[in-house]
Amino acid sequence: MGQRADAATQENIRKELNLDQPRWRQFVLYLNDVSPIAIHTREEIRQKGLKGIFIGGGNTKLAIKWPYLRRSYQTKREVWDILMEALPRTILLALAAMFVATVLGIVLGVVAAVKKIPGWIRRPFL
Repeated sequence: MGQRADAATQENIRKELNLDQPRWRQFVLYLNDVSPIAIHTREEIRQKGLKGIFIGGGNTKLAIKWPYLRRSYQTKREVWDILMEALPRTILLALAAMFVATVLGIVLGVVAAVKKIPGWIRRPFL
């Protein structure tokens, strides 16, 4: 958007992202989207493409669902898809870091246990 957007475009984006609402309402809407148990209207379920179990008649339904993380503002892709795409590399990085930390910790622990501390370092506490 930046400086090139006109006032009408900015207002439409603010409305779409609920930025025209008070902060407490923005927070409640956010919690309703990410919580596994929430209340949604039929229109929201259709519009957001929510997946889960929906209970109740009428326009409002109780939902037991997957969290709805919306779309990325920059890439226009679902945030859930972006996270799932990065997850395998994140897990691999975490496992590699744990392996290096474990090996380094064992090696340094053995060296510390075997190597004698010089006398000038060992001083009685006063």
